Amino acid sequence: QENLQRKWKKLQGIPGLGGFIGTTEDNGSVTQTLAEAGLIEGGETNLQGMFVGVMSAAGSMFTTFITVIFFLIFIIFEANLLPGRIVAAFPGEANATVKNVVVKIEESINTYIIVKTGVSIGTALCVMAILLLFGVDLWFIWGLLTFLLNYVPYIGSLIATIPPIILGLAVLPTGTWAFMVFLLIVNQQVWGNFIETKWTGTQLDISPVLLLLIVAFSFWLWGIIGMILSVPLFVITKIVLENIPTTRPIAILMSESAPDLVTAYERALADGELSEEEISQLGELRDVLGLSASDDQVVAELAAIHMALEGKDVSGDPHSLILAASSNLLDSEQVVQIDDALCKGELSEEVTTLLEYVQEKLEEENESD
Repeated sequence: QENLQRKWKKLQGIPGLGGFIGTTEDNGSVTQTLAEAGLIEGGETNLQGMFVGVMSAAGSMFTTFITVIFFLIFIIFEANLLPGRIVAAFPGEANATVKNVVVKIEESINTYIIVKTGVSIGTALCVMAILLLFGVDLWFIWGLLTFLLNYVPYIGSLIATIPPIILGLAVLPTGTWAFMVFLLIVNQQVWGNFIETKWTGTQLDISPVLLLLIVAFSFWLWGIIGMILSVPLFVITKIVLENIPTTRPIAILMSESAPDLVTAYERALADGELSEEEISQLGELRDVLGLSASDDQVVAELAAIHMALEGKDVSGDPHSLILAASSNLLDSEQVVQIDDALCKGELSEEVTTLLEYVQEKLEEENESD
């Protein structure tokens, strides 16, 4: 508390900042200033009330944490049960289309929740360790807040970092505080921009501005719980809109980037097979982009090779597409070499070089068309 008091007096002495945070006649204490601001009552005598308030907030946060976990678990379970219900509810020709939508929803939601949970746990544990190392109070609370808000894309981690940074500014020397802030930022960047992207393979293809508006509205409507759960629910909505011809333009407007046929082929080939429904949807996207049907084979081959170079599973149709492209540009021994490497799932430097060469030639052909 003495360290906090010294830091507070130092902040009050800074020109401009002192007037902003307010001063008492004797350049008073933290609690006196807070009392003058109407944030607490009774000055020094009501520190116990402040502590009770903090513990109450911690209890509320823990309750929110349990509620969010409860909802997320049920979302995963419901996604796994949907295919069986769809088969019973929609027999006949529409069954395949509906099941395709359900599979995409299940994969997207499960991937999002599982990866986000793992990243949130890792980020929160690192935050706790950093704050504990620097002696910042309530480190467990800030770690729990980080875990919860990390489910909110773009701004969640930033918001969670602000309270411990402000508290650290009040109790730590400036140099030590700056180093702590640096470690917190590095932690957020490593987990959010490197590890999470590596685990998911692709990021959410949703407009950041639209997502922020959805998150803000959900927070206003349902608080932190709505803020967190709005993202998987929004992903479900976008996937459904993508698979209904009349609403597909809306899904495109909701996307982060303009539609790209190669990326669309990669998503369609992710399960190792191009279904008739997927081929039809890819054809519609091709027409929207003003491309010709003759480009389909080259684009599909490009997508398959890109998947292989990224280390993704290329069994099934992607494997066949890669061999077809390679056989047109390489000799038979090199094609066999690529085939063996794809079957083993391990790409040597030589095979990687060959695939990059084929990719370059296909890109040149695609651009010339």
